[in-house]
Amino acid sequence: MNWAIGSIRPDLAWLVSLAMIIATIAFFGSYTLGTWKGILIDRRNVISLSRLQMTSWTVVITSALLTMTIWRIWSGTKNPLDLNVPPELWVLMGIATTSSVGASLVINAKASSQEPNEEQFSRTKNSLAAQGDDPSNIGNHGVILINKELAMARWTDMITGDETGNAAHLDLSKVQMLLFTIVSIVVYSLCVWNALHCISSTNPKTIDGLPLINQTILALIGISHSGYLTSKAVGSSELAK
Repeated sequence: MNWAIGSIRPDLAWLVSLAMIIATIAFFGSYTLGTWKGILIDRRNVISLSRLQMTSWTVVITSALLTMTIWRIWSGTKNPLDLNVPPELWVLMGIATTSSVGASLVINAKASSQEPNEEQFSRTKNSLAAQGDDPSNIGNHGVILINKELAMARWTDMITGDETGNAAHLDLSKVQMLLFTIVSIVVYSLCVWNALHCISSTNPKTIDGLPLINQTILALIGISHSGYLTSKAVGSSELAK
């Protein structure tokens, strides 16, 4: 198949693969929940930050593996599926998965708690109403705030609190985790692009595997997830007397 390699740009092929996977996920979300961002919305009808970061890493890594495998097959590489995945990436995915599961466990535990303080909950509803929300569509499970309508899910859910006491305020741990997630994914995506961009018909070297992830980036991710889970576990709402 080497005769066709000159017409292929692995870096552009990766972008196509990336777009196709994103489009597929958006289709599934639209088909099941009626909105393209359905995969990011949890059962509280809010857009989940942990879902966003886990989905983002899955999309980037899966699309890169797909592109590299197809290139190895196209170029006639022996054992095309024998790609090296750096251990740091497994650690990263483990952190993302653990954080997502841990966040769900904390939310479930707080949703099973006793009812929140009505006065504090009322103040939160009023603050959300001032931001454009319909108070009649705001409910709660224990001290966890929920949206009664799927259409109320909004992007700011990723940086505001989850409870009846802090849902109208920015959550610093979420802001930190979102910023670290964006920076780390952009940096790693550029590394993938650079690795694929160097491959061409004039330099048809074999792609051995995914790029290494910087230890500093891995540390930032670990710190942000630790702060995210710790903050989630600490109560931010008053309980009914």
